[in-house]
Parts: sequence; structure tokens; C-alpha cells
Amino acid sequence: MHRDRRDVDAARRGRIASRTARSATGCCAATSAAPNARYASAERRVMSAAVSSDRRVSDALTFA
Repeated sequence: MHRDRRDVDAARRGRIASRTARSATGCCAATSAAPNARYASAERRVMSAAVSSDRRVSDALTFA
């Protein structure tokens, strides 16, 4: 049985809300976050460092 798009959107909003609540409480961020979420935050740090140092973002990701 296919799920209605509204159900999918509601589930996504629920996941985002629970993730936001976890990050707001600061509860065990390293253990409760999925590994790919930790990698994504590291990637954001690399990109923000590249922007602040005026390097190309693709270069920063290649040579990080």
C-alpha cells in the first residue's frame, strides 16, 4: 500500500522536529546523531572555512 504524500511529509517533519529537539537539549549529540549527520556537519565546517578564506568550495572538499 502506498503512503500518501501528506503522510510522508508529516513523517519528515517529525524527524526534523525530533532532531531539532535533540540538538537543542545537547543530549549526547555524538551518540544520538547518525554517522552521516556528523559527516555532513564536518562538510559544512569545511565549506564555511572555504568561504571565509575565499577558496573555492570544490577545492576545499577535494583537499580537506
